[in-house]
Amino acid sequence: MGRPKDPISPYRVSTHKSNGHIYATTQPFVTDNTGKTVRRHFSWGLLIGSKFIPNKNYIYASQEERDKLIFPEEWDLSAIEKKASVRKETFDLSLPDNYHDRFFGTTWLLGKIADKLHITEDLLKTFDGDEQMVKDILTIAMFPYITTYNLNRLQKWQQLEKYPSERLLDPPSITYLTQAIRDRHRICFLKERALRLKDDELLAVDSTTKSGWEDTLINVRWGKNKEGLPLEVTVEAVIYTLTSHQPVYYRIFPGNMHDAKTIRIILADLKEAGFKNVILITDRGYDSTQNLEEYILNEQKMIMCVKSGSGFALDAIKKLGAYSYVPDGFELDYNKELYYRQTDISHSFTLSDGTVKTSDRLKLNLYFDPVRRSAELKRIDIVQKGSKEELNELIEQKCPIDNPSALQKKYPYLKLSFKTIPASNWVEPHGKIIPIPEHKILSGYKRDDEAVAEGRKTAGFFALLTLGKDFDPLEALEQYALRDEQEKYFSQMKTQMLCDRQRNSSEDGKAGRAFTQFVGLMLSSYLRHIWKTTELHKMFSTSLEILDEMRSIRCIEYPEQQVVKLTPFTGKQLDICRVFGFEVPNESDSELHMPVVQKRRRGRPPGSKNKKKL
Repeated sequence: MGRPKDPISPYRVSTHKSNGHIYATTQPFVTDNTGKTVRRHFSWGLLIGSKFIPNKNYIYASQEERDKLIFPEEWDLSAIEKKASVRKETFDLSLPDNYHDRFFGTTWLLGKIADKLHITEDLLKTFDGDEQMVKDILTIAMFPYITTYNLNRLQKWQQLEKYPSERLLDPPSITYLTQAIRDRHRICFLKERALRLKDDELLAVDSTTKSGWEDTLINVRWGKNKEGLPLEVTVEAVIYTLTSHQPVYYRIFPGNMHDAKTIRIILADLKEAGFKNVILITDRGYDSTQNLEEYILNEQKMIMCVKSGSGFALDAIKKLGAYSYVPDGFELDYNKELYYRQTDISHSFTLSDGTVKTSDRLKLNLYFDPVRRSAELKRIDIVQKGSKEELNELIEQKCPIDNPSALQKKYPYLKLSFKTIPASNWVEPHGKIIPIPEHKILSGYKRDDEAVAEGRKTAGFFALLTLGKDFDPLEALEQYALRDEQEKYFSQMKTQMLCDRQRNSSEDGKAGRAFTQFVGLMLSSYLRHIWKTTELHKMFSTSLEILDEMRSIRCIEYPEQQVVKLTPFTGKQLDICRVFGFEVPNESDSELHMPVVQKRRRGRPPGSKNKKKL
């Protein structure tokens, strides 16, 4: 029997000599690629004589992690009494102390947005008041959105543009920073954001995929790449508030996990973060009986789009019977040109302890569109005819079928039959033998009468389930339609925010990268919302043009005079400040309410309005 492990041994700091340097390290237990538990050296700094000089791992570690470390009594730990002195002593990456003349308009605007949305305040609470770390996070969050450049160029760009952090963030510094952000920081930050939500706030739940260049991350799995690329992906769930128009939650799942299987984890996260009295809106990807029971168990209000060919919706459609144009009991909304009907339903289930849970105000909202029905009926016939032509070609060519189930899913109105071809060898004309493994080919097909009948029965219908809230059918549909805004934010995230790829290759920095991207997405979402809903939409064709307009403002710093000056805000820059409700800084000589001078138009002046028309 082996010696039992000492629980505090992973936190004892000892020396480790390498390449002529003496490092202060701990030796925690880790699991290698073979599954074996081994010890690895983890460096916290250098030991010069008896003086401990902390490195970035120690600087960006939480106070809880620092308190666990056990240093030898004879070591001099004076260098870690103050964080500010530690940063200056270990690495001085600040800008040289001389005259600065840098762009400032875009970072000033995004910084004011961060203050208005209380993002800066919530970050300070999350990271125990560490102002330098919060400035670093805001800088990393702003940079890709402002410049559309990779973070590798941030260090050089900081010399051209003034960012919240005056410390030059080179790639190693960014790596150490992101590795210091853990998942518990995500939950702490979400708790602060949850406190700022109103009652019955609408939260749209959806997910998107991010392609990964390699499979080094554990969550990178094949899944369904929505970009159609032959790359493995991760699934990123994001929740947007359709009332405040900004993201309030995120989480990364494995790429092969369906949306319906993620809702249980999402509800647990929301409960832990303190999201109360909110209404979740989900699409058909989250439709399942298990998810409905999870909503009922957590007493979670929701609006869920459900498949018309399954569950409560299919049962309700089958009960309608035969009809010529519109089923009986449906009302017409002439504005939307849509027929609708609401039905109270009940769903009960028994827990493992014998407790029976019953739904609260569970309602099925069924909608019917005759025009859509006629188009879908025609589409069913077209798909059947086109499918037969394609399948006949596969049968004639005897093409190997790699995934028979995927092929069957592609042709839902036909039943396909396959034939297994045993392994064999094929001899080329030159005598080379090529082995052919066992494979399947398409041998035939026939019409699936049951699937066709169900498709014809549900044509023209779509349905919404509501729980815990008394929505009428038109109100529920109007609230659900708001989630189209979320799809536009996903597009913005993958284009303007450069969040279309998993750009880190280690598990250590994955949580930190996702955290900084989420902060940047909050800033960009609010800016886009203001642009879209105000007069700025007429002044600028895209939200990025607002940043382009503000970019020319410069910050001039005179160190000898200890004076900071901003170039004046002019023209549309003043309009942007007025619409956002931001005051022009005192360091600028601008005036927010400048008189508008009406220029006289060239040409003959117009006649009097009172002049009688001939």
